Amino acid sequence: MKISKLAQNFAINLGYVIQHKRSSCGLDQRMLAQRVGSSRATISRLERGRSVALETVLLVLAELDMLKDIAYEVAAHADGVRFYQRKKSGPRDPKKQKKWEEFQKYWLGDNYGN
Repeated sequence: MKISKLAQNFAINLGYVIQHKRSSCGLDQRMLAQRVGSSRATISRLERGRSVALETVLLVLAELDMLKDIAYEVAAHADGVRFYQRKKSGPRDPKKQKKWEEFQKYWLGDNYGN
C-alpha cells in the first residue's frame, strides 16, 4: 500500500524530532533500543521515517517523554462525541474500566483529563 505524501512527510518529520530528542538526552540509537526492547536498526528506521510497528513508536515516544504532549494534541483534535465519551468515562464493564484507568494513568499520567 502506498502512503500519501503528507503521511510520508509526517513520518520523516517525526523521525527527525525523535532523533533530535534522543541526541539531546545523550542517548545513541543502541541505548534507546535497549530501553524500549527493540533493535538499533528499528530505531534507525524510525528516525528515517520508515515503517515500524506502532507499539515501537509509542514506546520510543514514552521513553523520550514525548508521548503526553502528542496524546494531548490527538485528544484535542479527536472527532466525535463517542470518542469524547469513551475518553472521559471509559468502558461500562467494571473489569474493563479498571484496565482503562490503568492505561490512562500509564500512558497519560495522573492529571490527564482533569
